[in-house]
Amino acid sequence: MSGRKFSDLLLSVWEYAGEVIAAGLVYVLLRIWFGSASISKFYADKQSAGAILVGIILASCIAVWVAFGALLSSEFGKWLRTTGNATVYSRAFAFPILVSLATLSLLLTFSADTTAAHFVTIMVIYNLLNFITMIFNLHGLYRLWQEKDRTDHQHETADGPHGDSHNKQP
Repeated sequence: MSGRKFSDLLLSVWEYAGEVIAAGLVYVLLRIWFGSASISKFYADKQSAGAILVGIILASCIAVWVAFGALLSSEFGKWLRTTGNATVYSRAFAFPILVSLATLSLLLTFSADTTAAHFVTIMVIYNLLNFITMIFNLHGLYRLWQEKDRTDHQHETADGPHGDSHNKQP
């Protein structure tokens, strides 16, 4: 494994770990502010609403991933594939699907009166943070696309118009 790939892997692991740490910190703050009993009660009262929310997030993540797959058939997608960015973005869009599936499974599996409510709460927070990150990744993809288009347009302008009637030889 080259040094660049290894450093990219470490950065990727750190980014995912950062979301787990953030979810844990948010949970600790909720526990300090509201107490353990309130978290369990909230989970019991809102378990089905949480499952609906995570289901909506799951559907959104799947839609983004499928749309990204369709984008890969475009000229921009070809460029993403040749630069190696397609794999990075595919993973960034697929991972939230896995997190949402795991969270939804936990929400539907554990009854509200178990101590698992606290772990599930952390997973819901993590799922929300992961979804927000996916939105930022999608925005980053759009910015990359815009930058590529701008760069391509500058190259076309510098090279002159191709196939333009104004560029005919006498």
